[in-house]
Amino acid sequence: MFSSSRRIKIFKRRFIYSFIQNYSILFYIFYVLNAYFKNRLHLKSDIEYINDNIVKTLHNKSQNK
Repeated sequence: MFSSSRRIKIFKRRFIYSFIQNYSILFYIFYVLNAYFKNRLHLKSDIEYINDNIVKTLHNKSQNK
């Protein structure tokens, strides 16, 4: 009797942990996709802005030498 109730407790605990892990991954994927689709319109301009900053930094470093 004791061992079967213990097995059930262990099974419940494992089930709950796996449930939380799987759904946390799903929520993370949903969060990333949501952020991506909200920022998709700004994504190209952000990449261009970052590239411009990199080019300016490299240009300034080459002039300082």
